[in-house]
Amino acid sequence: MITNQSGIGRGFFTEKDYRAVEKQVERQLRVIDATYFCPDLPEAGCRCRKPQPGLIFDAQREHEIDLARSFLIGDKTLDAECGHNAGVRTILVCTGSERPNEQSKADWIARDLSEASDIILRHAL
Repeated sequence: MITNQSGIGRGFFTEKDYRAVEKQVERQLRVIDATYFCPDLPEAGCRCRKPQPGLIFDAQREHEIDLARSFLIGDKTLDAECGHNAGVRTILVCTGSERPNEQSKADWIARDLSEASDIILRHAL
């Protein structure tokens, strides 16, 4: 899982607070091998804040991920940009506050994670 968490940089919550939520998500989903997050503000210009692909490249190195065979699922245009910046195929799901449209840079648009899973199964190399 790769996520921007600028609320830490803004002082809205602490890294400890974020880690507690992260732990609950991992416990409930039971399919997350690792989590990477960027606490920086959008204007920081760091390599790890999406749409920059730094965290994807970190995960690639640490888990020997084949990016050409990978998919990034997200609910924002920023996620699709990040995936493309790393050479990953992208799926935008319509479950967040941003509504993907035909101008989206994503390779596919899915109603939810279930439909995104179907897309992956159909297009896996």
